[in-house]
Amino acid sequence: MKFSLPTNFDPRYIEGLKGYPVTEVYGKMLTDVIGGGRLSQILPAVSLSDVRRHATLCKKNGIGFNYLLNAANSDNCEYTRQGQEQLTRLLDDLWGMGVERFTVATPYLLRFIKARYAKAWVKISVFAQVGDPRKARQWEDMGADEIVLDSLLVNREVATLLEIRRAVKVPLQLLVNNNCYYGCAHSPYHMSVIAAGSRRGSKTSGFMPDYCFLRCTAKKLRQPERHLMADWIRPEDLSHYEELGYDNFKLSGRNMPTDVLLMRLKAYAGRRFEGNLLDLIQDFGRTAVAGRRATALKSRLNSLFIWLGNSAPLKLAAWRKLLDLSRKQGFFSASSIEPPVVIDNRALDGFLGPILRMGGCRNRLCEDCQYCHGIAAKAISVRAASRDTILQVQEPLLQGMESGEFWRASSVRN
Repeated sequence: MKFSLPTNFDPRYIEGLKGYPVTEVYGKMLTDVIGGGRLSQILPAVSLSDVRRHATLCKKNGIGFNYLLNAANSDNCEYTRQGQEQLTRLLDDLWGMGVERFTVATPYLLRFIKARYAKAWVKISVFAQVGDPRKARQWEDMGADEIVLDSLLVNREVATLLEIRRAVKVPLQLLVNNNCYYGCAHSPYHMSVIAAGSRRGSKTSGFMPDYCFLRCTAKKLRQPERHLMADWIRPEDLSHYEELGYDNFKLSGRNMPTDVLLMRLKAYAGRRFEGNLLDLIQDFGRTAVAGRRATALKSRLNSLFIWLGNSAPLKLAAWRKLLDLSRKQGFFSASSIEPPVVIDNRALDGFLGPILRMGGCRNRLCEDCQYCHGIAAKAISVRAASRDTILQVQEPLLQGMESGEFWRASSVRN
């Protein structure tokens, strides 16, 4: 078993990894020419100097540092002279400071990096949506050194996992603690939105309302069984995947504080977790956050309202309510309210076995199957007051975004 872990660039975090089978940590600057897989507004500020210090610290501790260039698209900037100059300068700076690992989501970036640095280790991101043996073989033929499979397409599909493993020789990695609806229709669009929201010079300047996340959260609050219809893998179930030839696992959570990241690693390395499963797979509801970075993050989130001046002025009050509620939920400070949903991880013992035996979920409608509905009734508890508070803030904003009213000074007239 080995792990690829997110980093929040806290030196204490690297110290805490000692004794665990960690191959690498991964991260990036707050913004760059390509962008990445997280909206800038939820991340602590990280500069090129921070990357240099962290990469050096990782090397001293025998851990690789992987720089993310994993945006699903980069607005075609790589096909312009200015974009080429910026990309080349960034790669040369990173290579010069000893960074030799990169994660990409596009074939062009894979070939571009390999053409400049033959010894570079280039991993293919989950955002490349590799979910079948043909696509995996194509990436291997293009020179990929490692592939992260699309958790939304493969994490519950035994036959697919076996076929992909037979099709390629390069290392394959499974993302284990993502929490997205299995086969989610929002996924391709969400990846593009995030790419734009993490790229330097984007139209939204790194700030934007995450429509896909808000809509998904609202659905889960109304239908708690959807928490089980997701792509996560419990620590207790890693052995199922090792039997299929997979022993290389990736954890997500670059925006989480050090204590949470280490708690998650301990759970997965120890193959057992007691408590609320959402503590492992949800990127909010945190219990603590580093002081200096928390202050910077709050300041940057507050500046969101400066950018939101292009919206209807009357809507800013609603967004401020959402921001205040987000703080209480623990998005970027300690949570001050009880979590609206609790999933008893012990009640999920044995949950995965029947799914794997029936051939997975890809070709099934959840409404027809009803397996997760039955388990949810036993394993999930919902605090109605907390749920209703969140929905009362979220739903009017979502409706305003979907109607376009959020950006108009006057209401929609029929």
